[in-house]
Amino acid sequence: MSNKKNIFITGTSKGIGNKLAKLYLSKGFNVWGCSRSKNNINHIQYFHKKIDILDHKKLISFLKKIKKKKVTMDILILNAAIISRSLFINENYKSIKNNTDQNYVSNLIIINFLLKDMIRLRKGNIVFFSSISTSLKNIGTSIYSSIKSGLEMFMEILSKEVKIFGIKIIIFKISYIKTDMSKKLNKAEYLKIKKKLKIHNLKNAKDLFKLIQKSMNRTDKKNLFFYKDVLK
Repeated sequence: MSNKKNIFITGTSKGIGNKLAKLYLSKGFNVWGCSRSKNNINHIQYFHKKIDILDHKKLISFLKKIKKKKVTMDILILNAAIISRSLFINENYKSIKNNTDQNYVSNLIIINFLLKDMIRLRKGNIVFFSSISTSLKNIGTSIYSSIKSGLEMFMEILSKEVKIFGIKIIIFKISYIKTDMSKKLNKAEYLKIKKKLKIHNLKNAKDLFKLIQKSMNRTDKKNLFFYKDVLK
């Protein structure tokens, strides 16, 4: 493997993950991506694995293969997620387990696996995409919002544990960015969210990319960056 920087992004088949993968490729990174869908990025420096991260055995197997190639990640972006919008009483064991396994457990497995090399090299960046739903607390998002909220807390505590190793934690509490997933929102729902927000600066993946890079390039001792839209 070359001396180029490496980045691991989950959920690269579409949306924010796909756009960020292409942006980092344009900057010369080796990009390692995974998704449930087949690869749609044709680039010599893009390495894709078609995998459902719900399958933890296959996920760990993929991570081990990366390690065997002696690849260490400079950046980890946790983007993949499934959204469940249903009253909790209508959920069942399978839906609860799938939501928890993908949105929570899978992220912890990936972090735990890649963090070891970051600590050894005393450098690295972990980016987590949370959601404005943790603040809105809308009916029908109890599982999704609680998992995202729990991961926010996890990342904040993790930032204290890894600060001495020079590792940065970057959290985005995303409200509305134009992607395939955002199309699922109807116009009334979007306007309702927008009306509740005091600031709304992140409009697309390029804005996210710029803010990620700005945070990573900070030379002060701060290692936790939590960007969130502010509710009125």
